[in-house]
Amino acid sequence: MTSIITQLSEVARGVAATARPAVVRVEGGWRPASGVVVADGTILTNAHNVHGDAVAVTFADGRTVGMYDDNTTPRWAFFWAHGIPETAHPSNRTFAHVWEGADNIGAYTHLANLVMVPEPFASLTDKDGPLTGFLRWHAWTVYRWKPASAAAPRATAPASCSNSSAVPD
Repeated sequence: MTSIITQLSEVARGVAATARPAVVRVEGGWRPASGVVVADGTILTNAHNVHGDAVAVTFADGRTVGMYDDNTTPRWAFFWAHGIPETAHPSNRTFAHVWEGADNIGAYTHLANLVMVPEPFASLTDKDGPLTGFLRWHAWTVYRWKPASAAAPRATAPASCSNSSAVPD
């Protein structure tokens, strides 16, 4: 007859063997940590595990990937924060970051740094596009957020506005 401890040990080994392929190593916080693959392209980990300037994820098979600026994860975060359960890309819309710095996980994933615009307007939000100053000011005044390294934005009218009083001080 097998002892209860032996039986529990066998069950624990079976659970670990089943879960092992889904467990990943996450580097980018204060120290290496773990995460779990919960869906294709989605990893669940604690927020403090991704506070570095760059994030690397190592899978059970040894593959290591870094953070890429494809806007998939921020797009999902944007949807979910607004109660939209979809993850598919909406037609005729694009997502952009208000501030540069895809290598800074805190800025890359912060909702105040994301904007959804009609595709024809996408180039207006790029880096120093005519809407960029306004979007940065908006993120600052509404969310009181900006990247730590950025100066507080000043109220400016979008380049296409001829009346500078269109945007309040």
